[in-house]
Amino acid sequence: MCNQKMKIWAPMIVGAMAVVLFTGAAQASSFTVATFADPSGDAADPLFTVNWVNATINGGWADGKGNLLLEIPFTSASFADAWFTMDQLTITSTASFAGYTFGETGAGEIRFYEAGTIINPLLKISFDNAFVSRQAMGADDFVIENVTITGSAIPVVLSYEQFNFSFANVTSLPNQNGFTSTASFTSSAIPEPTTIALFVFGLLPAIMKKKRCA
Repeated sequence: MCNQKMKIWAPMIVGAMAVVLFTGAAQASSFTVATFADPSGDAADPLFTVNWVNATINGGWADGKGNLLLEIPFTSASFADAWFTMDQLTITSTASFAGYTFGETGAGEIRFYEAGTIINPLLKISFDNAFVSRQAMGADDFVIENVTITGSAIPVVLSYEQFNFSFANVTSLPNQNGFTSTASFTSSAIPEPTTIALFVFGLLPAIMKKKRCA
């Protein structure tokens, strides 16, 4: 006589072990999800504006401007003339130290689209908070933290602790009230544990059918 309980639980135990091993391996080595080179390269046509006085950060690259090649190595896809928009962020606190000015924001979202469309974003990058810095010598960063990445161009939910846009062609606003910049970025991520689990346990019904007693 078969041990029914053993046959039911064995696949689940194997699946759980697979989740643990897969998750550990993924977290040990993240992978590149998406990247784009600076589509502007011209200080007169910036991607971001940071205004310390108005306490705002605005960013985006309008549809129709072209020259933004969004590459998604994770799925071996690329999209010419893509564009993106970002929710206006409110700078909730600022600080200055050793030639740096720092600003912190709350949550926000960045969305990338194919040329000519504003539906079904290719990538939707949601984050809990962000930091922007302006150094007197020009080393500037826009770092977003606690990131979740979804979208029509990727098949799973991805997450990463943080990644940053690399500012270039930084130009001060009048009266040093802020600055504008062009930018490029590369984002890395790891699969969400729940996503990994769905992949693994999604096979369980088929496995369990084969495990029936004769």
